[in-house]
Amino acid sequence: MSETNTTTTKSYLDFTFTDTIKNAINSIAHITNNSSNNKKEKELIERIKTLKTKYTTNKTQFISYKDIKEISNISKEINKEISNNTTTVFYIQDLLKGSVIYIPPKPTPKIDPELEAKRQQYEKLAKDQEYARLVKNIVPKKDERNELNSISSQVSIGVNILITFFTLLAGGMYLGNRMFSSMLMGLAFGLGAGIFGVAVEVWLFVIRTSGTQLQKDKEQRDIDRAREIDVKRREFRIKKSHGLLPASPASKGKGGGDKEMVVVK
Repeated sequence: MSETNTTTTKSYLDFTFTDTIKNAINSIAHITNNSSNNKKEKELIERIKTLKTKYTTNKTQFISYKDIKEISNISKEINKEISNNTTTVFYIQDLLKGSVIYIPPKPTPKIDPELEAKRQQYEKLAKDQEYARLVKNIVPKKDERNELNSISSQVSIGVNILITFFTLLAGGMYLGNRMFSSMLMGLAFGLGAGIFGVAVEVWLFVIRTSGTQLQKDKEQRDIDRAREIDVKRREFRIKKSHGLLPASPASKGKGGGDKEMVVVK
């Protein structure tokens, strides 16, 4: 039952609190200010006192439609219950003159400096990517140039390996045939020399590739570090613009009255 009442109360509209409504409350409260032994009159007095405390004592900007209706009903009941009463009956349409539906201002969302800084950085990255996409046919990207260089480098390495293998194979066969006077030993010596040469070429290729990869990793770490620094700078500027920075000890000391001033003469 209480849940139903709460839901019903929240369904009422709120209206701006005007002088008309305020004067009506004060007028009814003035009439009912005298003490009375009548139970009904005492109830009316308590109801109007509650409304007066709620809206005139405590400064407020709006009043619910339920309470406006309550003010009108109290004024009608007072005219019936209290004798020799000349109080004007306040109808709802009279009380609502000059009042409009009260729309509370939207609460300002609490800003998270870190999330806002990251959002700004992502917007910047998106703009940079869009710009790079528009000019990619005019200015080739550095990665694309490196990729072409890598492909040509790999082809040249493959050709070098083949040349090294067949050169050492032929040279080894010639030397083996001269040294051992046997075509079989010459072939074995040539294959060994060719395999050794290929192993050396592959080893040099691995060294160069690992060096290139280490350079790329270093560049990526530098980019990530620069982005992190950019986020921190943006976060600091956001905190500063919204007054979220903690007060420094120097600024605290300026306004602190608990510190003694020592004058050296």
